[in-house]
Amino acid sequence: MDLIFSFISRMISAFFIAYIIYLIAARRPKVPIIVLGIWTLFSLIEWLGVARLGLEPARLVVTFLLRVMPNVAALVIFAYATGALRLGSRVRRARMPRISTDVSTLYKDRLWLFSAITGGLVSALTGYLFIEGFMRMVILVVSLLVVFVSLWRLWVIARIKEEKVIVFVGRQKDRIYAYDIASGTFKVTIRDFFTNQDYIVDPIGEALIEEGPRVFARHHLYWIATGDAIDMTTQPLQPHASLSYQDHLDTFEKYHYKLVTFKVVGTGRAELVKSITIR
Repeated sequence: MDLIFSFISRMISAFFIAYIIYLIAARRPKVPIIVLGIWTLFSLIEWLGVARLGLEPARLVVTFLLRVMPNVAALVIFAYATGALRLGSRVRRARMPRISTDVSTLYKDRLWLFSAITGGLVSALTGYLFIEGFMRMVILVVSLLVVFVSLWRLWVIARIKEEKVIVFVGRQKDRIYAYDIASGTFKVTIRDFFTNQDYIVDPIGEALIEEGPRVFARHHLYWIATGDAIDMTTQPLQPHASLSYQDHLDTFEKYHYKLVTFKVVGTGRAELVKSITIR
């Protein structure tokens, strides 16, 4: 039972470390996958050093399962969860990161960050108690870094006072609709704010708007790029007159997903601060 607990705790810790790096890297899976790969390589090298000591085969197998396989399992699970690895008739690499059509809310992000803090602390404690040598230092440094970064992310999220879904309708984003996300909502799906299944609703990005000192709003952006006159009166969405970043709507394109930061200036209009293309 202790072996199973140790394996699972290490795997979960490695996964959460990768996930936090994933968030820091603007949801690009390549960076955390490289970090996990290097971590796995170091653990394998350390195990090979242990193997040279001439231990019993049974102990070598147990050591391999506890030191190497948790990182391998975390790497495979993370790569699959982020779309960097697809499982079909055969395992193959995806050509581009998979973007979920669901909204990852502030509440969900907080839960992930609290879990990452817990995982980082467990990983640091496990490394301190059960790991020796160079890997102990690596695990402690990375785990504590995850804890500090997660705390910083929680502080950033605490400054976001408003969260909405914004839906553009029309080939030129002619009409704008909004859906308020209630505090404590874990996840929002497209069917929560648009129930007409005759049209494709594409996620095109996320906008973070600095509206004042330490006050932010977060908009999850979707686009129904059609020339049809869709009846929106029966939808949970509400008409929205305009946006502070109205002049920058061309930044968001079909088949691409961007993370964009805006800052509202004295005129009430927003200036583009940063734009990151995820897909």
